[in-house]
Amino acid sequence: MLSGFAALLYQTAWLRLFSTIFGTSEYAVTIVLAAYMGGLALGAWVAGRYLDRIHSPIFAYGILELMIAVSALCVPLLMTFSGFALTAIVGGQAELPNAGGFLQLGFYIIASFIVLGIPTTCMGATLPILLRQVIHSDRQIGSRTGMLYAINTIGAVFGTVIAAFVFLPALGMRGTVWFGVVVNILIYLIAVIIALAQGIDSEDRMLRPRTSELGMAQIVPKKMHWMLCVMLGSGIISFVYEVLWTRMLGHIVGGSVVAFATMLAAFLSGIALGGFIGGILATSKKRASWLFIAAQILIAIFSAYIYYNLEKNVPGIRSVKTHAITAFSVMLPATIFIGMTFPLAVRILSDTAEQSSLQAARIYMWNTCGAVIGALAAGFVIIPNLGFEGTIVLCVIANLALGLIVFFYQLPRSQIWFSTLLGIALCISAVLWRPSRPDAIIKHAFFGHSQAATNEEFFAVGRSSTVLSLSSFHEIFYRSNGLPEANVMRKGAGPTILSQQWLGAIPPLFRPDAKSMLVVGYGGGAVLEAIPQHIESVDVVELEPEVIEANRVTAHLRMQDPLKDPRINIVFNDARNALKLSNKKFDIIVSQPSHPWTAGASHLFTKEYMKLVRRHLNREGVFLQWINAEFVTETLLRDLTATLLSEFRYVRMVQAQRNALHFYASNSPLDIESDLPTVGKIISKEQQLFASIGVNSFNDILAAIVLDENGTTSFARTGKIIRDNQNQLAVLSRQYGDGLKFYALMNILKPFDPLIHNNTLKVRDMPKERALYILGSLVRLGMPNRALDVMNTLDTEEYRRLAQAIIYKASGDKFAAQQAVNLAFQNIVDNPDAVFIANYEILDNPDLNTDDIIGNVQNRDLATVFILSEAAKKGDWQTIFDQDEALTQVPVTRSYAGQALYLRARSRFELLKDQEGLEKAIALIERSHLVEPTAEKLILRAKLADRLQDSDRVLNSIWQIVFSRNNLNVTGGGGDTKKQSYLPEFAQLLSRVTDPTLEERVNVLKSRLEHVSSTQVGSKTSDGTTQP
Repeated sequence: MLSGFAALLYQTAWLRLFSTIFGTSEYAVTIVLAAYMGGLALGAWVAGRYLDRIHSPIFAYGILELMIAVSALCVPLLMTFSGFALTAIVGGQAELPNAGGFLQLGFYIIASFIVLGIPTTCMGATLPILLRQVIHSDRQIGSRTGMLYAINTIGAVFGTVIAAFVFLPALGMRGTVWFGVVVNILIYLIAVIIALAQGIDSEDRMLRPRTSELGMAQIVPKKMHWMLCVMLGSGIISFVYEVLWTRMLGHIVGGSVVAFATMLAAFLSGIALGGFIGGILATSKKRASWLFIAAQILIAIFSAYIYYNLEKNVPGIRSVKTHAITAFSVMLPATIFIGMTFPLAVRILSDTAEQSSLQAARIYMWNTCGAVIGALAAGFVIIPNLGFEGTIVLCVIANLALGLIVFFYQLPRSQIWFSTLLGIALCISAVLWRPSRPDAIIKHAFFGHSQAATNEEFFAVGRSSTVLSLSSFHEIFYRSNGLPEANVMRKGAGPTILSQQWLGAIPPLFRPDAKSMLVVGYGGGAVLEAIPQHIESVDVVELEPEVIEANRVTAHLRMQDPLKDPRINIVFNDARNALKLSNKKFDIIVSQPSHPWTAGASHLFTKEYMKLVRRHLNREGVFLQWINAEFVTETLLRDLTATLLSEFRYVRMVQAQRNALHFYASNSPLDIESDLPTVGKIISKEQQLFASIGVNSFNDILAAIVLDENGTTSFARTGKIIRDNQNQLAVLSRQYGDGLKFYALMNILKPFDPLIHNNTLKVRDMPKERALYILGSLVRLGMPNRALDVMNTLDTEEYRRLAQAIIYKASGDKFAAQQAVNLAFQNIVDNPDAVFIANYEILDNPDLNTDDIIGNVQNRDLATVFILSEAAKKGDWQTIFDQDEALTQVPVTRSYAGQALYLRARSRFELLKDQEGLEKAIALIERSHLVEPTAEKLILRAKLADRLQDSDRVLNSIWQIVFSRNNLNVTGGGGDTKKQSYLPEFAQLLSRVTDPTLEERVNVLKSRLEHVSSTQVGSKTSDGTTQP
């Protein structure tokens, strides 16, 4: 048991250690696993060759455990040397390399087998040698083989679980290895004591005669060689099953270290239980043969049954406990019978007790070789090409075929016809059986988003992950192994802010002279949609090719296709490996890997990775690290901040959306506020790009900065640096999204808020116009509480009242905004924002006239807006269009900028017919809507799109209105009542959408319109509540 325990400690730690050297590409991971399993097979072969020469099996076993301990200590050193050797041999490339190059693969294979060769070979030899020690009679062959096999595997279960849940979080990878070394030394001491007690030098225990001069070559009669082939096949199928169930269960339990350990523990538990049962039942060769046949049949039956009923195992509550129950309920039934096959096979091939250990060695070798082949074939060939449903058919048929082969050899020659008929029936079944794809599992979201996404656009089982793309009415979602990875807006989607687009657009503002960029992780390509044109080249490192294929297939649905951008170069590799093997440097590196607990991403949040990034940045280069606050605790967030500061002198945190945190890091100052004119010029030059992501001014960026350099330094003071050896994010991340929620995050960051404490960003010291705009921007970013906190630092009551009005207005509450202004209006009458808010209702009310107030307005831009708003009420669109230049002079920082943009768009709609003019109008109205969302603006957008025959924009504009839950400012109030007044216009617009590919979406809207039309606002339902 202790031996199996230590072996799985090593396997868990070594696989993670190798990922930091070779990366996490599927090639690297699979080669390391193959080297591990290959070493076990080699150990069994060596043991079989020399078992008859061993004087004292228990003493030899102890020596092997000591050799494992010593060689295990050498593994980290050899791995470090391998990293240097890899860089020396394959590194120094001018461009980022793809994974799978001949030299890379060759190095991985050679290095893996050299580094793991000695310890894994010793591990593989232990079981046959122990069997030699404990089996003394024919009656003991089955029972003691099964018992030792089961006990060893139970130890492996404990090793897997304790490594993931205890040792890796507490001791790190190297500490886990050291614990395994201590266990191996303890085993050695116990073995020596037992050997001494038995008398190593006694003649009867010291030497046994060789079975033959040819070693084990003649142990198995030639007529029984077929059994070794059966065990080879059994090993192949068993590991195909393991990969299949692991890939499928990953959609339910996730891809964390804990989740993988849970699945592996479930698989090994079944093996252990089956080994024990098989050993007890294998009392004779004949009985073992029939039990082996039954085991293969039952593996097939239970595997098929579990596949058909997998959706019933999806837990309603996400937790470690429910996921463990799911893993065990799926894996345990079939693996029990898989575990039975080893002791049964040993009993079938062993005529005497003397033969049993040699036969066990040979069977173990063939079975483990099969496991290597199965692991490689499943990941690279079978599952990617056959899918889940094809793979389960192949495995079930293969199990039945193995049982049929054994059955064939058990029948008398006169009854071979019977097995032939069974073989024909088996072939027919293989052709006719067509199970469906397990959609309930594939479309299961590990944590909630994209619930409205029901249309499948793409599905593929890749080498490293299962990629799924779904679409809703206005978005496209991309998932990897059930985990939501990205979402992008569908073609025609309404104006909105996506934090992913900030990852591409904002870093170049910190470095206006930047020319090159590296993006780690393609996702949905939203980052690439917003990269400014002055960036000349963009390299993108992506681990899974099917992610790119999913984006290519869905390109026709989205607003824009980044894959058509000639600046973009895709590299298929692990980010660390690609950087390690290249000398290329970048001005900007954006790291948006997958979730921090997953195997392919957890090593992209450590100090070693950030050091590698720093070395690949040009002088004054900027590194941007993404993290979702819901995946971390306060402690982990402080740890990540401390880790960044350990490699970069200047670090800032930007909050682009409620839980999306972007760390900007550099060894040159990041004070974007010191060169605002340059930043403003870039934003103005690419106004449409920045406006589409909610950035109308550099002030929007200042508003999003939640920690400046002083703030990050103070915040990280209690943080621990995240390292490869002890990666807190990998083992402690909140994979269920139950980490820092928005308001908890805001409370944690509040003491360091630069808008309150920073000398250059402090709002109270800013010009009033900029300060008020920033408060409104905070609301648009989803941070109204932060806006109120900042407001309370302002120095006068009148100023605070005006700020409060700006916040209310940005929130869509015009009435409260007017009340706040009116309380202090006499003291702020000269402020144009105050005047505008105080008279806001005049803009849309035909019974109110602006003539009485225009004469008292001192601000020329505001007077222009009032005058032209009055012209709009009279339908004088030509006057407004003629004054378009005057409207362009309205600063975007003013509260009436949205009205100015609306007037410019509306005048073009009323007067222009050409495509260029109408497209300009759409751009203006979308920008106005982002500044101040209203239903009227979306209606105008729909009408403009109708003129341009842009049906996607028409549908999405209507959708955003009729499906909104009063989150749009509907002028005149009334909520659904106001929506009802729009119904005739909506119906008319929908009637002109004739594209057959959009019929389903049109019907969705028609159904919703009927619902809104039949809803009686304020009516009582049967239970007495008010109908919304």
